[in-house]
Amino acid sequence: MAAVSRKRSEAARKVVRTKGPAVLKRAGEMAVARMPRGTVTRAALSRQTREAAALRGPRDLSRAARKAVRTKGERGLREAVVKAARTRAPAPMKIAQVTTPEAKRIHEGASLAVAGAIMREADCGALPVVDSNRHVVGMITDRDICLALVSKNVRPSEANVGDFMSRDVHSCRPQDDVSLALKIMGTYKVRRLPVCDDDDHLLGILSMDDIILAAEREADGVSTEDVVRALRLICESYRENRLGGRSAA
Repeated sequence: MAAVSRKRSEAARKVVRTKGPAVLKRAGEMAVARMPRGTVTRAALSRQTREAAALRGPRDLSRAARKAVRTKGERGLREAVVKAARTRAPAPMKIAQVTTPEAKRIHEGASLAVAGAIMREADCGALPVVDSNRHVVGMITDRDICLALVSKNVRPSEANVGDFMSRDVHSCRPQDDVSLALKIMGTYKVRRLPVCDDDDHLLGILSMDDIILAAEREADGVSTEDVVRALRLICESYRENRLGGRSAA
């Protein structure tokens, strides 16, 4: 019986070489269907699952393991089931994993001069604006400050942050998926999001740069398509508002 199994496996590989991986799926299904129940050996099962993983990806590996269970039964298939489990999609990356904690902040009653000094010291281009209870009430960017100085002709030390900040703030939670943050960024055309707890107290800040760097380091759990989609929407917003006075935080 082992010789028959090897012969069928060789035939399947020959089909792949001549007609492509898609045909292997059909050939493998036919080979398994023709085998008498209980005759699939552990070695043959292992080969089948490895071939499925290499040629058709984790989803089909899981399908191959389930099919093997139906063919032989659960006993003796523990190794295949474990292999299938190891190929499951990675867990989504959480915002808490990439958040910059203890981010710089500023009160709405502070001057633009103070805001600019904090940005220079922290080497950042945006600050969450908080009230006395550390609730986020706005965001102010370096561009907001420049436009205020030029268009309003105000002195930085005499102008309050609260008069020039953006009050249309969108935040996220540390337990949320990074994919949700990317959707918020793309929808509202912003590059930074305050990270708040359930009582809206500021915990940190999440930027598009943080997400991109995390995706480069860890790869798993962050969708490149989601990052590109969000960046495209933000860039479209910059282009549309190039001559306007609004900025993407």
